[in-house]
Amino acid sequence: MDQETFCPKNRKDWRKWLEKNHQSRQSIWLVCRKVSFGTPNITWDEAVDEALCFGWIDSTKKSLDEVYFIQYYSRRKPKSTWSRINKEKVERLIAEGLMTPQGLKCIEVAKENGSWSMLDSVDDLIVPED
Repeated sequence: MDQETFCPKNRKDWRKWLEKNHQSRQSIWLVCRKVSFGTPNITWDEAVDEALCFGWIDSTKKSLDEVYFIQYYSRRKPKSTWSRINKEKVERLIAEGLMTPQGLKCIEVAKENGSWSMLDSVDDLIVPED
């Protein structure tokens, strides 16, 4: 595989990687054990929570083999839209004291440029008038 990967032992290991690399790296393919093959090394919720703390976000998911899949994580772009799920996640992460300055800066930028609220009508299932 040509893509750079990281296979964390657990959530704490993923957070350590992000602490060390969130500013120097642009992206990484996270290697995760499929639930059908026992206890995952890290769940999607855990991985996304930690990524959000550092201003990163998930995207493409691919099967690696029978036991593992990989999911692409990268720095969040300034005009990247925020889903309700991720906004609720960061509210909880802030309350738990887990957000980093970089993660908080991403939220601030999104609120300033409008990308924070861009999906609100979609999340609220509001149908635009013709």
